[in-house]
Amino acid sequence: MKFNLIMLFTLLLLFGCTKNSVNDPTDNNGKITAASKFNAVKSLASEYSEGLILKSIKSEELQSDGFAKKWNYKFSTAGIAVDYYFHATSNEVLYDSTSSINMDGEGLIANQWFDSDEALIIAENNGGKEFRNNNHEYLIEASLVEPLIPNSETIWFVKYSSSFGNTKILHLGINTITKEVGLYY
Repeated sequence: MKFNLIMLFTLLLLFGCTKNSVNDPTDNNGKITAASKFNAVKSLASEYSEGLILKSIKSEELQSDGFAKKWNYKFSTAGIAVDYYFHATSNEVLYDSTSSINMDGEGLIANQWFDSDEALIIAENNGGKEFRNNNHEYLIEASLVEPLIPNSETIWFVKYSSSFGNTKILHLGINTITKEVGLYY
């Protein structure tokens, strides 16, 4: 009996996981921008709950051109403390998990936003290129969020960090409405 229950649970888990992906075979040398898979992610998110709104986007393995190997998307609904996590690569969009723990200080992104490639052009022109030239081993991360601050606007946060010797960090915040850049520490 125990064995049957374990097998049933395993099969349900396997079938549940395979249903949660959308195959999207786009080839950009394995790299995508934050917006290039957004509609596919949003479509998959709508299968989990009605009225989900984008809460944040975060990069993995971001390049200085704004393209990344993977983007992580967080959706939520107004007034309900449940977050839905998805991720996208150049050839797939997947549901990741759901969490009812909400302590991140992010609002729902209601404003229009520009793509990661444009955000990195702005970041590169405001110290990012100089940082990369001075630190040959570096990591670039970007996240799109709307802080939980009254009258705030959606911001691309771009972080450059050296990965050798003394860690040096450059934090930039780019307003998606005005395109103004601020330094953050």
